[in-house]
Amino acid sequence: MEDGCEMKARIAKVTAPCKLEIVEEDKPKPGPGEVLVRVKSCGLCHTDLPIFQGRKGPFERKMVGEYEVTFQRDNPEFPYAIGHEPAGVVEEVGPGVTKFKVGDRVAGPSAAGFATHTIMEARKIVRVPDELPLDLTLAEPLMCVTSIVRAANPEIGDYVAVIGAGFMGLLVDAALAKYPVRELIALDFIDERLDWARKMGATITINPRKENVQERIAEITNGRGVDIAIDITGRYGGLDLATKMIKVGRGKILIPSYYGQPETVDLGTELMLKSPVIHSTHPAYSRDYLYDVETGLWAAAKGVFPIGDLITHRFRFEDTDEAFEVLASNPQGYIKGIVTID
Repeated sequence: MEDGCEMKARIAKVTAPCKLEIVEEDKPKPGPGEVLVRVKSCGLCHTDLPIFQGRKGPFERKMVGEYEVTFQRDNPEFPYAIGHEPAGVVEEVGPGVTKFKVGDRVAGPSAAGFATHTIMEARKIVRVPDELPLDLTLAEPLMCVTSIVRAANPEIGDYVAVIGAGFMGLLVDAALAKYPVRELIALDFIDERLDWARKMGATITINPRKENVQERIAEITNGRGVDIAIDITGRYGGLDLATKMIKVGRGKILIPSYYGQPETVDLGTELMLKSPVIHSTHPAYSRDYLYDVETGLWAAAKGVFPIGDLITHRFRFEDTDEAFEVLASNPQGYIKGIVTID
């Protein structure tokens, strides 16, 4: 029989704008088709910032006919648990679960990843490869990058631009560097991140604050423009840059970012003159979510995605509040942060 301490779970919840508190609750019991996971680590993601800052409410799902629709409330809700990049060990399985057993190392989406324990749906999680440490198991972003790279699908000799050299952009660089593209061009306002992009395999880097992007792209591509532009900045200014550098006629612009802050940009002229394909490559685009999670984890285990190199900040569970403050301030040297939970 478990003692009183083991019967409890600790959960980090947003209790007010920019304030997280760790609360103690009874450890949840998995229902049919669910597993209880002892969380070992959870990644920090900018998607959670609007909730942490009290600008938006939580994401919710509802059925519209036969379709499951995800939306985000405009109004914040307190208290609210967040964190969707957890990895851990199965501690208990619910009725009907046969795919997993106690002790399995698993990862997948959760609505409360910053916690000692969280409930996961068995149909939405996967086993973690034995050679991949749990603190490098960032299932959701690896799934996203896998889907983005598949959608990009550059042909031999293509010019490819990745706008934004944050964590996700750098993983995209690392994967696309394995393709026979003519040039892999990385763009970012921060020179340090452009250095990172070169380490990941970018052949050319551009800082839009220091160079005229359109002139530089014209010079690189002999006036043709890039074949594929991937905007992974989360800023409409990044999308604006993508329309300015894409080639005329059936160039591909990928938009996997979450555009959270309103900005005024004029895309109309470039879109009219160039007629690019604008491809939303958010998680819903994935042809098979679980397969892409498994593929992303496999790629990380094999070194295709150099996760360990890009985790620059680690935080204790007790310091989750500080972790989000660092995420929001985006200090020099920050690429990706994780919270480890013992």
